[in-house]
Amino acid sequence: MAASLVIASCGGGSSDGGGSDPDIPDTGDGDSPSSLIVPPDVLPATSSEGAEPGLRGCLNRPLYYNGPHFVTTIHDVTHSGSFGSSSDSEQLEEIYTVTDIETDGVAHVAIETTLTTSTSTAGSFTTPYTLDGYTVGPSSASDNSAQVMNYDLTVGESVTQTLGIDTGGSDGSIRTYTYVGRETLTVDGQPMETCRVDSEIRNESELPQFRLISDVTDWYGVGTGLKLKSEGVSYPDSEQDSVTTVKVLTFGSINSESAL
Repeated sequence: MAASLVIASCGGGSSDGGGSDPDIPDTGDGDSPSSLIVPPDVLPATSSEGAEPGLRGCLNRPLYYNGPHFVTTIHDVTHSGSFGSSSDSEQLEEIYTVTDIETDGVAHVAIETTLTTSTSTAGSFTTPYTLDGYTVGPSSASDNSAQVMNYDLTVGESVTQTLGIDTGGSDGSIRTYTYVGRETLTVDGQPMETCRVDSEIRNESELPQFRLISDVTDWYGVGTGLKLKSEGVSYPDSEQDSVTTVKVLTFGSINSESAL
């Protein structure tokens, strides 16, 4: 049975795509903080053309300015383990609506999200997001939240987060994500340039077989920032009992324009 999850964001502005956008401060010039503000005539990227180098090129910063912007993705999802295997399809529809832009370029955005799957049901909740330079995450999240990601990393550079129950992990678990570099991935029969990010979550259990919680590799499209593929292995009981999850993008659009 299809399920619908609606994530609407409050926090200082209209989340229905209507109304006027907040005033956008002067973009400034040079390396000043205000130069991070995306000019009103720059639209979200739908290809890799003109993308910034490195991991920065996989953060589609215009999405967080000038909206509303509309993003739709569909992923085929496969789970496998000792139980056998199962498959699913996830369709995600997002509306990015700017609620505030500070003079230093920090953008606050309401993201209204609808998730439709074929195998589960879910409720609805509200999440405002903040883009600060090249770091993005829920506005209420700390830097240690598993939902916060820094795109301003060089090849081989890592970020380590101490997770807790309130930040997307169990007490004492450590998450490390690393920018591996650019890789070419074939999606829907065509090669696409991506940014590869590996992440690992471990804890400090006295029992070695319970220390590794998950290993995940994500490939983000250069320019679009869409997650083109994800491969993850989680260990719910021990390293000997694992569940593998693979997600592959089969459809992607930004403002009704194909992003594949």
